[in-house]
Amino acid sequence: LTHVKRDIPNDLDGGYPFWPNKVQGNKVYNLVYVNRFTYYKEQGTYYEGEVKYPEKQKAFFEMVDSISEEDNQVLIIVTLKK
Repeated sequence: LTHVKRDIPNDLDGGYPFWPNKVQGNKVYNLVYVNRFTYYKEQGTYYEGEVKYPEKQKAFFEMVDSISEEDNQVLIIVTLKK
């Protein structure tokens, strides 16, 4: 059991940080309201370090631009590495 005091930064695509709400095996599942994505984009508070996969960052920003607050929550699935 690990206690995480704050969100885990997303250095893979520079996208939304995640919080391990539901863990099964080596996967973390989390539902995020769309307004969190748009809020973070407007505030410019996405991950500001070096992004490991810039091409995925581009796809992430395209996804954020394509959603609106009328859309359903976004399911985030993160595969944890050892």
